[in-house]
Amino acid sequence: MKVETSIDENLPGMLADAQALRIALRNILVNALKYGRQGGWVGVRMSSEERRGSSVVVMAIADRGIGIETGDLKKIFSAFYRGRNASDCQIHGSGLGLSLAHHVVSAHRGKIEVEGMYGKGSTFTVVLPAMGSSNIETVSWQKKESISS
Repeated sequence: MKVETSIDENLPGMLADAQALRIALRNILVNALKYGRQGGWVGVRMSSEERRGSSVVVMAIADRGIGIETGDLKKIFSAFYRGRNASDCQIHGSGLGLSLAHHVVSAHRGKIEVEGMYGKGSTFTVVLPAMGSSNIETVSWQKKESISS
């Protein structure tokens, strides 16, 4: 499996529960590794952007694996939901990882966007407000930081 990373220098800080965000991002990354296995590639990109007049940190995790069927896209963040591809390919899981990630990101006033096409892979993009929201701990993202299990 090839994992490519692109992390912008000088990302703004965020006020966040660092442990909860690590768990949420790890769930998304583990899914990319599991479902992207056939494609042999996972990409992780972190950048800052201006969206609707606010500074945000954008984290995109993409794979070139089995993808997500259109009918599953609206349900993918529901607790215990597993798409048809997961069952058909006998990929193990509880169906809780993306639900948890969605909950954590929403609690941080952010959102998760998903794009996927069956047989082409998928991209999960987490968008979180940069410094200025009111959560728990300041997190400074650096290239040396890793998401470990």
